[in-house]
Amino acid sequence: MRHALACMQFVFAAGEYAGELKSDVLRLKNGNDRRIAIKLGRMLVPVVANWSVDFITWAPTTRGRRRTRGFDHAELIARAVGKDLGVRTLPLLRREDAIAQQGRNRAERLLGPVMVARPRVFAKCVVVVDDVVTTGATLFACESALRHAGASDVLLVAVARTHSSIVCDTKDEYLPNKQVGNGPRRVPRGAQR
Repeated sequence: MRHALACMQFVFAAGEYAGELKSDVLRLKNGNDRRIAIKLGRMLVPVVANWSVDFITWAPTTRGRRRTRGFDHAELIARAVGKDLGVRTLPLLRREDAIAQQGRNRAERLLGPVMVARPRVFAKCVVVVDDVVTTGATLFACESALRHAGASDVLLVAVARTHSSIVCDTKDEYLPNKQVGNGPRRVPRGAQR
């Protein structure tokens, strides 16, 4: 069963940024092993498949990182999700700042990057994919830009979460408006920002 998304205030992650998952993310980002994007994308398919979505996009990296790597790792993961689900994957966001979140302290990360959405999202449900969520600032900046451009619903997903992040785990079933016993941690956006 697919659900229409109500106001999305959470980030869903496939697992904790540790062990093999951390190694896979780093192999994609720093080792240029692009095949890993398919594996990482498939980890997000179960949660995205539960929602009626119009487009999939990604949290864009900085131009400098894209130039250095030769690709945007989050884009590769998003395209893998879109291909598996048969959902159009489009570059709906543009990053205005040149400062990467990686390497910044928590207070600096919470300021988040500046994102601008392309105008194709009016009354659409959009999934935003990222590799790792720490504070949620990047994904929440993406959500804000998409909503400002008219998106009706935004689902935020990440392959991994750091131990201190505020996310829901995708391994637990999420049903709209239903509390699940010891299921995912559901913390409203901004609760610890």
